[in-house]
Amino acid sequence: MAKLLRNKIQTLIIIIVIFISASISTIGCGQKMTRYDNFTFMVTIECSDNWEAVEDDYLINGKPTRFEGDSGFLQIAAINGQDISVDEVASNEAKHELNHYGSNPEVEKTSINNREAVFIFPSSDQPEELNNQACLIIKYPHRVVIDNEEYNYFILWADKKHIKEIANSLYFIVY
Repeated sequence: MAKLLRNKIQTLIIIIVIFISASISTIGCGQKMTRYDNFTFMVTIECSDNWEAVEDDYLINGKPTRFEGDSGFLQIAAINGQDISVDEVASNEAKHELNHYGSNPEVEKTSINNREAVFIFPSSDQPEELNNQACLIIKYPHRVVIDNEEYNYFILWADKKHIKEIANSLYFIVY
């Protein structure tokens, strides 16, 4: 009797592990995701496995910072932002003179991994060549040094369809 119960429990555990593994590798409508680690920017994120690295003009320390595909894109960077809040950094980005997000972008406060963050979503008059670019700004858990410069904020640009899914996969690499 105990052996039968143990076998049933083991079978159930195997089914759960298979289900969780399948769930982790897909997002949205069955799109497979690939994990991307960038030790320069100290982040791990997931993006569509159909997106390819854009290496021309988007390499930092030999690692790509932009990925694109038919369904969307993402790009990562860092902002100094010393002695200013995430809200101020977001306001500066949303109101940039080049109007990256249109004349009336939506700013949405959020929390990612228990860290204060801000999304910026474009208004309908965003320049078409920006392909529905949205933004996430989040404070690093510690300053990050890239090419001898210190940065306090991580910034993610992605198409508005995918930005929240990508943001929810974000983890900071901490030593």
